[in-house]
Amino acid sequence: TMDSELVDAYEAHMKWKRDYASGVDDALARGLRQGREEGREEGKKEGREQGIEEGFLRSRIEIAKRMLDKGYELEVMREFTGMDVAELEKLSIS
Repeated sequence: TMDSELVDAYEAHMKWKRDYASGVDDALARGLRQGREEGREEGKKEGREQGIEEGFLRSRIEIAKRMLDKGYELEVMREFTGMDVAELEKLSIS
């Protein structure tokens, strides 16, 4: 009958809508998971890079302090450490 066909069509349409919504929800969840994972990886990479940079700076400062203790001239220290003279002068004052 016509009524049962309408009910079947309606139920089929509602099933399609539920399946579609479920697919959208799954895709959104996958996208969010992937975004969080990529964000974590990028954060780790930036953290490593920052740590390396800070370690390198500390090393240069330590070398400059040793050179100051040994009486090296600021220009020679600049050549070896890559630090500018103003930075080296601050170290010599402290």
